[in-house]
Amino acid sequence: MTIENITPIQRMLEYGLGIQVFPREIYNFQQIPAFLTVRDLVTIGGAALVICTVAGLIPALRAARLEPVEALRHE
Repeated sequence: MTIENITPIQRMLEYGLGIQVFPREIYNFQQIPAFLTVRDLVTIGGAALVICTVAGLIPALRAARLEPVEALRHE
């Protein structure tokens, strides 16, 4: 959704902040070139899945090693 609206977002920032995000004299294009491929989506989704799984497993494995009484005693 953001990639489809990148040029309007750029224009809104330029109008609101009074600065050019990508000065046309330097970058020489009318709008920000952007495209998204299926490979990009799969890579991003896969990386997010792996990171979230690892981030959830680490505290779960640490908690599984504790005795319930000891864990509650330190609460």
